[in-house]
Amino acid sequence: MAKIYKLVWMLVFTVAFGQMAQAQVTVTGAHAGSNGSYSTVREAFDAINLQDQTGFNILVGISDNTTETATAALNQGAWATLIVYPTASGKTISGTLRYELIKLDGADNVTIDGSYNGIAQSLTFSSNGKYASNNTIALSNTANNNTIKNCRIYSKFRSITTTAADNTLIEGNEIFGDALGNTLIYQSGIYLSWNTTNTKIRRNNIHDFYTTTYRGYNWGIYYSSTTTTETEISNNVIYAIKGMGNPPSPVQYPLSGICINEQGNVKIFNNTIYLTGNLLGYQTDGSISSCIYVIGTTTSIDIRNNILYNAMGRKPGSTSTDNSTFQIYSAAPNTAFTSINANDYYFTDQEGVNEYVGYLGENITDLVGWKTATGQDAGSYSTDPHFTSATNLKPIAGNFLDG
Repeated sequence: MAKIYKLVWMLVFTVAFGQMAQAQVTVTGAHAGSNGSYSTVREAFDAINLQDQTGFNILVGISDNTTETATAALNQGAWATLIVYPTASGKTISGTLRYELIKLDGADNVTIDGSYNGIAQSLTFSSNGKYASNNTIALSNTANNNTIKNCRIYSKFRSITTTAADNTLIEGNEIFGDALGNTLIYQSGIYLSWNTTNTKIRRNNIHDFYTTTYRGYNWGIYYSSTTTTETEISNNVIYAIKGMGNPPSPVQYPLSGICINEQGNVKIFNNTIYLTGNLLGYQTDGSISSCIYVIGTTTSIDIRNNILYNAMGRKPGSTSTDNSTFQIYSAAPNTAFTSINANDYYFTDQEGVNEYVGYLGENITDLVGWKTATGQDAGSYSTDPHFTSATNLKPIAGNFLDG
């Protein structure tokens, strides 16, 4: 009899343990064939993809860490809403993949919210693959009306990418890369590609995208989309975007906090961009960096109330003499700016670097010259913002910018 009881208890324990092992992700509110517990986000998304979800309000709860061995792809579905959220604090969805960790492949009306009990950034997405095709969260194939908010999102390459996505909100996230750097070039915190429309990027903290190789240049936010709708980039903090930069001639897509590469109709309001590091130049070759870069074909750019501080210096060991830093480098004429005003353009003298307020047809060394060139900027100024620290870009108490 004792042996029978022992066998029964072993069976109960095995079943219970198996259920616990599959309880990292729980789907509720979906089609009955999809509801249940899963060990990975991919398994949960696969189950949702298999059923008709018309009209359902689906919840995907993350109760523990998951290790994804393949892309968790959510396809187009007719649910009313689908929310991915943590049911406990400090959880991580991670994977070492060649491609996307999370992919919204035509999926609409999805909210990824990292808040737990009112505490933001309780959910981390960590993509550890060192590949130039590796994006942590990707939206594509007409993925519309989606939100990514209050998360921590790490990548060695690009944290969030959008292609053919409409009405996307990216808000309140910590978006970061390798603080020590890696050899991948063209890294970016947020990368908006073709046919990305009606995008709003608000209140994100974007930092540590760093290329250690020759001609390495990266961007905090990269925009290359369409003028048909307005894109808003507001109240973001961008820093530690690093690399040796690209050559000063011809200038193409330099290392920058925000890179506007094509089209336009972009509003850039209330952002703080701080570029630092003695990294420019390689041997005798020079390079450039700019807080904001605007390509020559861009139109309808509105840049107001930003703090732009470029303090990059020459790389130790380099003898290059044509390194240059800019607060704004605009290959487009001043007519591209529908409004540009109330910005703080600040730089500090660095050895081996030519410092300019901006470029607009020519290098411009001071604020007076920049105001003349833009024909605007009456309320702009050049004042040390006195950041609290290199990673806390709130001006210190008592500074007139504080508040």
